[in-house]
Amino acid sequence: MGVMGTFNLKEQLNHHFVETVFLNVKKGELRKRLKHRGDKKEDIKRRLSRYKFEKSYIKQYNFLIDNNNKENTLKILSKIIYFNKNFYEFVLPVQKIKDINLKKLDKYTNLLINNKVFKPIKV
Repeated sequence: MGVMGTFNLKEQLNHHFVETVFLNVKKGELRKRLKHRGDKKEDIKRRLSRYKFEKSYIKQYNFLIDNNNKENTLKILSKIIYFNKNFYEFVLPVQKIKDINLKKLDKYTNLLINNKVFKPIKV
């Protein structure tokens, strides 16, 4: 997905649950990959003409991966997906709770981290 499509999607989803990943590749390598996969000359030319424009948005992405090795890129993407899946499943629901006593929650979180036992509490 191109830069504009990425940020349009993020905007439509109100920036929730969207992590953006920029797969960085050198221009010569991009040309080689596009030719290798059989893209038409006009499509390659159009894509390469947008190269500088797209790279100018790198800092607006959540993650940047130098896409030099397919296997390494896939490993990194898998880790990003796994981490964010866990983040959105476990951390975000807690953020939605209103009127929570954060001091009390922090105290008992530290007890849990240190393997202390305590009775259930109301936060």
